[in-house]
Amino acid sequence: MVGGVAPASASAPAGCVSAVADEAEAVRLAMECGQRVEVLSARTPWVTTTAEPTGELTWKAATLAERTNVGGQWRSVDPTITAGTGPLSPTAPVLPMRFSPGGDGPLARIEHEGRALELSSPVGSLPAPSVSGRTLVYESVLPDVDLRVSVDDDGTGFSEVLVVHTPEAAANPALEQLSFPLRTEGGLSVMEVDGGLSVVDGAGVEVFTSPTPLMWDSSGGVDASTASLGSFGTLGFDDEPVLVEREVSPAPEDQVAEMPAEFDGRSVTITPDQGMLTSPETVWPVFIDPTFDAGHGVTRNEWTMIAEAWPTQSYHNFSGSNGVGLCSTSYDSDCVRTGRKRLVWEFNIPSSIHGSVVSSASFSAYKTTAYSCNQPGWVRLYRVNSISSSTTWSSHHAHWDDGGTAPSIDSQAPNGQCTGWEEWNATAGAQSAADNNWDVLTMGLRAMNEGNMPDYWRQFRNDASLSITFNRYPNIPTNVSLDPSTTVGSGPSGFITRDATPQLFATVSDPDRNFGQTVQGVFQIWWGSTKVWEGQSALVLGVSNVSPQTAPPALVEDRLYTVRVWAKDAAGLMSKQWSDFIQFTVDVTPPAVPPVVVPQEVATGITAKYVENAWAGGPGQAGAFAFKPNGVTDVNRYQYSFDSSTYTGEVGAAANGDSASLISYTPSSPGMHTLRVWTVDKAGWIVDEPEEYQFWVHTAPKAAWWMLDGDGTDSAIDGANPLTVTGTASWPAGALAGVYPTDKALHLDGATTGAATAGPVVQTTGSYTVTAFVKTGGSGGSGVAVSQDGVYASGFRLGITDKDCPTELGSRCWALSLANIDRAVPEPGWTVLRPDPLLKANPQYFAIKPDTWTHLAGVYDAGAGKLRLYVNGVAAGEMSFTATWDAVGRLRIGHANDGTSAVQRWSGDMDDVRVYRVALDDNTIGRISQGSRGTADIPQ
Repeated sequence: MVGGVAPASASAPAGCVSAVADEAEAVRLAMECGQRVEVLSARTPWVTTTAEPTGELTWKAATLAERTNVGGQWRSVDPTITAGTGPLSPTAPVLPMRFSPGGDGPLARIEHEGRALELSSPVGSLPAPSVSGRTLVYESVLPDVDLRVSVDDDGTGFSEVLVVHTPEAAANPALEQLSFPLRTEGGLSVMEVDGGLSVVDGAGVEVFTSPTPLMWDSSGGVDASTASLGSFGTLGFDDEPVLVEREVSPAPEDQVAEMPAEFDGRSVTITPDQGMLTSPETVWPVFIDPTFDAGHGVTRNEWTMIAEAWPTQSYHNFSGSNGVGLCSTSYDSDCVRTGRKRLVWEFNIPSSIHGSVVSSASFSAYKTTAYSCNQPGWVRLYRVNSISSSTTWSSHHAHWDDGGTAPSIDSQAPNGQCTGWEEWNATAGAQSAADNNWDVLTMGLRAMNEGNMPDYWRQFRNDASLSITFNRYPNIPTNVSLDPSTTVGSGPSGFITRDATPQLFATVSDPDRNFGQTVQGVFQIWWGSTKVWEGQSALVLGVSNVSPQTAPPALVEDRLYTVRVWAKDAAGLMSKQWSDFIQFTVDVTPPAVPPVVVPQEVATGITAKYVENAWAGGPGQAGAFAFKPNGVTDVNRYQYSFDSSTYTGEVGAAANGDSASLISYTPSSPGMHTLRVWTVDKAGWIVDEPEEYQFWVHTAPKAAWWMLDGDGTDSAIDGANPLTVTGTASWPAGALAGVYPTDKALHLDGATTGAATAGPVVQTTGSYTVTAFVKTGGSGGSGVAVSQDGVYASGFRLGITDKDCPTELGSRCWALSLANIDRAVPEPGWTVLRPDPLLKANPQYFAIKPDTWTHLAGVYDAGAGKLRLYVNGVAAGEMSFTATWDAVGRLRIGHANDGTSAVQRWSGDMDDVRVYRVALDDNTIGRISQGSRGTADIPQ
């Protein structure tokens, strides 16, 4: 049947059918039912794909369309033109076509998937045509000149031929040059190629084609359209022949001339050969032909004949049948010229066959006759070079190799049995195409003896076919792994599993999955050269992560096992090689004891040693701890937490089991703190109970707070970190004089005045907060309110910058600046936090207002790795900063120091400067900016 789903044979199991739409279902049914099942979704007019009982697939392509899809239903191609009053159309073509009923409209229109080509007559208005089968005849479009339009046998195109009946008609000036108006729809482009035309879509795929236009006379062999039975002389044609129709293409020995087409964007122009039209040797009628067919991107297949007697003539996509072997005038005058002939077919090979294993392939062609039916005659199949519309004997015959496949031997049937299908073994050629990922496979027929006409001359139709039964190797498995919930480590040799019977996984797939091929994983576990176990997954379709259906036996701890996986499809074909291997060991025993905690001595970056069950340090003072394995030999890492029953951090273990780095901790509150530590071994096992390490934290010492109410020397409120004031100083009313009448401020003249401590006040690698009330005059430039020295650069500078300020704030803005490294030359690079105007509805809130008291606060939060800037108690900006280093020099008020001299001196007043060893929160900074001097705001 042409369409639908046929039932299976009576002997097949229930539910078996011969065709289904789904590829996977077709393969399943073929294997279960033991019969071929066609994949309907892969069917085209030219191609049939079937699933085999072996699990393989068979792809069969024909040169001529074998069916057509009409309204969603498959049916036989019927090129017969239906007569009517409107445009004339074939009954059931592959490509929809319409032809002129006469008049001024387009002569022909051909369509494919929303794209179309229209061709108009070169002679103007047309008479109403007569209809005969698949041919329209527009009589006398010029005196003694008819226009014949014929639909291809398989309904994929049409030819239009001007039939010039007499020499007098040939002398008409209208035949000196012919122009056919042409237009396209659907984004098609027309290109001139090898004398013909190629009509392509936007992706360059050929949708329609017109080979080099030809003209020919009637001097050659027999024309099948006019021949009668028994008129073939000594050629011995006793059955009805299937030869070329001269009204469609030239007979084998006609005089032929090419007329290269020219396209100017609107019309196709051809120039008939005037020599043929005026030659006394021309046999009338003469045919002038441009042909339009479905392009290679639609049909995908093509064919040709090459003839030694006409070495430069192309017979591309000839109609009917043509000969193979020697055609000699010594045996038959119909040969016209003596010469060899060969036939060539080219098939598009789909990518699904690339890389496959071809179990069998066959090429089939229909033999229409033999010169001598009762003599054996061999015709061999060859793999040959590719062909095109310009292929000729001269360009092609020398490239035939001597590697023809096993010959097909004509049967020595009784005289008269000269016709029928011949089949050749094409497996070798198909396998070469699969191995080399060829897009096309080109094969030719050649007589075994090209010097003997009586025994070896054969003729074959153009409607050949190629059938390939194939199975592609399954893809090499990937992503081989063990159950991640019970496995740690990395590949390929570092996995450890906590499961003595581990679950294995791998991703398997098959290139034929789109055609329903299923595949499974074959898993193997090896210990050295011994295969310990093998298991298979279920068959799956598509790209799937699979596991064996059975678990391996209990494996031995501490042995190194290797896993490798093959893929095997339902037909039993294995992947070309196994997967990349992985190796693992088994560990089913958790650590027996928790680790030992070792407190670290005071050193750089460590300001307190927190001994177990003892008082030490204080809030804001960093301590550090190391962990020891306590006899556990396979420690991977330690998990730990401070004041929590669940871990909040972890650290890797060194080769000897010690923690690979110190764990630092800066308490934020006094009192008891608990460090809990868990040992995690290399398999991921965690010790049952953690080590609990308790220590006690003193109340933190004060940092510094300078009222700046002095008269040359100003100590912090607790007497520590006194300031020494230098230069010319005066003590005007302070920022808080309205609240505290005795409040004073330090006036800095911008030239000599400043103040500094004897040493550092905060450790700049940890958290700290710096606040100050400041007033600046109207002079420009940068200025530093508070800084702390490094050797060359300041660890921080709180004040004013005149670089890269937001436009809304003017040329100067508040800033917290931190040097990225303590270096003089080259410049260390600075991280500068400026106010973000978008944080306030009124951007001017953050602007510098001369002669006005402003409260500034700069914060470094080491835990968050953040800088924060506050203006008058309001958060003005935030950014990340992690390039910390320890500025161990003096804290300065009113300027910074570049290692040799004071820089960025402040011009204005300074009051109430505070330094904290913690990152204060927004609320506390807000209270300080309002002048709070409560005990809660004293630095701790």
